[in-house]
Amino acid sequence: MTEIVSPARWDDERYSTGTGARRLTIFLGGSIDTGEADDWQARVVAEMGAFADRVLLLNPRRSGGEWKPEWLDEQIKWELHAQEKADVLIYYLAEGSKSPVTLLEIGTFATRASDSTIVCCAPGYFRAANVRAVCDLFTVDTCETLAEMISWVKKEIVVRSR
Repeated sequence: MTEIVSPARWDDERYSTGTGARRLTIFLGGSIDTGEADDWQARVVAEMGAFADRVLLLNPRRSGGEWKPEWLDEQIKWELHAQEKADVLIYYLAEGSKSPVTLLEIGTFATRASDSTIVCCAPGYFRAANVRAVCDLFTVDTCETLAEMISWVKKEIVVRSR
């Protein structure tokens, strides 16, 4: 699996499987809170090791930890582009986080890709009922734990790799 971390660029040719097939691209959306939220993306990346030759992960969490306001415009454009190009969208809303950008992204992209999107919303997330209502309306899969989301992603990779 290859991980592309914002603001790095990528293209389909460079990240093909070597057999001419394009890797399945997965956008890792969700709680970052300018670096304050748990790095759940690292767990997803670690769990995808078995799919190294089939998956390209698009990770909006910048390395280095410290957020700089001058990155904002570039970050917004990178995330929007990544979500438009991704085959699968996953969103994680951590308990104790606010994640307003993730809420906006779910609302924006839920109708485009409801069959290839999952939203993991921790039971204690402050807007869990709102999130579930939107996901139900647009038939977007939901779960409550990161482990459940990772399991869903693995199944999706297997199904789409056939």
